[in-house]
Parts: sequence; C-alpha cells; structure tokens
Amino acid sequence: MGRLEPCADDEAAPGLRGNVWLISVTAAVLITALYTWNRLLPFMLRERGADDLQVSLIYTLMNLTVNLFQYPGGVMADRQGRKLWVVMPTLGVGMLYLAVFFTPGWAAFAALLVAVNCLNAVQAPAFVALMAESVPAAERGRAFAVLQFFVGASVAAGPALGALLLPLVGADALVVVTGAIFIGCGLVRQFRLRETLREAPAPQAADLGRPGFRRLWALLAVSTAFVALQGLTAWGPFIALYLADSMGYTPRQVNLLFALAPLLAVGFSPFGGRITDRLGAGRVLGLACLAHVVTLAGWLFTRGLGLTAFFLVLVFGSIQLAGIAFDTLRAEVAGDRERGRVLGVLGTAAGTAAAMAPVLAGLLSRRFGPLAPFGLAAMAALSVPGAVRLLRPAAGAGERAAGREGRAAAGAG
Repeated sequence: MGRLEPCADDEAAPGLRGNVWLISVTAAVLITALYTWNRLLPFMLRERGADDLQVSLIYTLMNLTVNLFQYPGGVMADRQGRKLWVVMPTLGVGMLYLAVFFTPGWAAFAALLVAVNCLNAVQAPAFVALMAESVPAAERGRAFAVLQFFVGASVAAGPALGALLLPLVGADALVVVTGAIFIGCGLVRQFRLRETLREAPAPQAADLGRPGFRRLWALLAVSTAFVALQGLTAWGPFIALYLADSMGYTPRQVNLLFALAPLLAVGFSPFGGRITDRLGAGRVLGLACLAHVVTLAGWLFTRGLGLTAFFLVLVFGSIQLAGIAFDTLRAEVAGDRERGRVLGVLGTAAGTAAAMAPVLAGLLSRRFGPLAPFGLAAMAALSVPGAVRLLRPAAGAGERAAGREGRAAAGAG
C-alpha cells in the first residue's frame, strides 16, 4: 500500500471546500458547548476538594500537555491522514467528558482534563493541515477567516448560554452534555469530512535542506512571539486585571466588556481573510501586530467606558486579523509532505516557550507595576514583523533556484 501524500495546492478544490464549512460549524457547536462551563473550572475543582495550589498545578499540567503532544500528532497526521486525527480526538474528548459523571474527586477530574488537553494537542496539526489543504493556496486566508468567525462568535455565545443553563442543571450536567455533543460532532465529521491526503506510490524524503530549516527557525520565532502576544493580551488575565485594578471597573463591567469586544471583533474576520489572500499572510500578520500595539496603547491611556470599549474592540479585532494571517502563514511555509510534522514542531516548541511569557509578565508587574505586561506584549508584537522578514530570503532563494532550473531546461531544449 502506498503512503499518503497531500493534494497539491491547485488540486485542493472544489470537492474539498465543504470541509471548511463543516469544520467551522462543528467547531462553533463544540466551543459554544464547552464555554457554557469552561470558565468555571477553578470553582469546579475547588468543589471537588482541590486547594488553590493544586488548581494552579493542574492548570500548569494542562498548559504543558496542550503544547507537548502536538509534535506526535503532526507525525501521525502525515503518516495516517488528516481526517483520522481530527475525528478520533473529537470522539475521545467526548467520552472523557462523559466520564465526569463518575469522577467526584478532584484528582480524577484533573486527570480527565489533562487527558482532554493531550487529545486536543494531538488533533491540532491535523486540524490546521486539513483546513489549509481543503482550498487552493490563494483562498487559505478566507478559509481561516471563516473558521475564526465561527470560533469568535461561539466564544461569545457560550458564556451567555451557560448563564441561562447553569441555574437549571448545574456545571457537571453541562460537562456531560458537552461530551455527548462532542461525540455527535465527531460522528458528523467521520461521515462528512473528506480526506485531503491521497496515496502516493512510493515514499519520498522530506526536502528540508538549508532553506527549509531556515524557514522553520524563522517561523518558530514568529510563532513564539505571536503565541506569547496572545497570552499577554487578548487571551491572558492582564487586560481584565488592569480594567479592575487600575481603571476601576467593577467585575460586572469587566464581564460586559469581555462579552462585547470579542463579539464585535468577529466582524473583522471577512475583511481579514480577503486582505490576507490579497497582500500575503506575512505582511498582514506584521501589520496586524503593529496595529495591536497601537490600539493597546490607545486602550491603556484613554478613560471613559465608551472609549475603553471602542479601543478594546480594536485590540481584539487586530488580534483576530493577526490570527487569520498566522494560521495561513504557518500552513503555507510548511511543505506539503511534512506539513503535519512542521505544524507539530511549531505547536510544541513555540507553545512551550511562549507559556513562560505570562509568568514573566507577572514577575515584571510586581517589580515595575501593572503596565509591565503590556510592555512585554509590545516587545513580542514588534518582533513579529522582523521575524516575518526572515522568511523572505528563503522564498527568494527558492524562486531563483527555480529560475535557474527553468533556464537550464530551456537551454537543454
């Protein structure tokens, strides 16, 4: 039996385009269900008997596993296909959530959560690769924009739905319902997704060479800086802490701002997809990170609820644009035959390194005050355009080599 090989960029459509919508819609359903209770995890662990130190250790383990297991996931996605490693973790996570019904103690519950993150990590490279290979290269920005639109909407919708359901059924029941939804979506993916790999008659060695490794190191720098930026601003604790401690907003107002800003930022997704396809993923990623610094500064140094909300929407909108470009860039830079492995290496190495950024930001804030985490975020954001530029010489070298080969072929003819 021949090995599996990705469809070429110009062969990815039209039959595979349905993958983008199926993945995006099922992801929205899953994330909505997950976010009905996910933000209550610390309290759920406390109710099962865990103290604050144990909760912190559990979160540390969860963060480590969601990074460390991406590389083996990428290897398996390259060898056995994208679809298998999108579907199987979805079903596995569903079964683990169903098992919450039988885990009254905090230790067993924590073990399930860590196992869930392991499966999510294994799935991540196959997930991104399948999305990228389901459309021609010129349409990847729009494909990831569709995904980001559904993800952003579901992140906002989940907590609102949870606020309605929690008084009626409780958090544990919502976890079990989430498990059933994961299994249902996993079965839908099994029967409706189309594989983006095909059989090749003979194995071929991955052609990384010096340009390939140079691209990998440059993309690793980009990935580390961008993932760190996300953890320091949009998806970290520091914006919420600054709103409460330095700007004087109440918890209710903070919750309102965090519900409003991501929801309105979803509107940036269609524009982000089109501009990424038109200008290029690297350029848009660099510009969006610069815009993130500017809008973050505007948010930090303005006062009044209206202006705070306005700039916070722009902060989340710029990170939304950057996320679309980042997903597109890492899918493009990785070669076809090693896309899963490259995505896995990036997820493991960059994610593990960037996980230290919030810890460092916390230490700096103790020493220099509440603005320190945002100074660190600005340094990460400003490093992205320079790191993106390191990708260009390799591409230019490839183009020159291709030109030389073409001229040689023409001369031989």
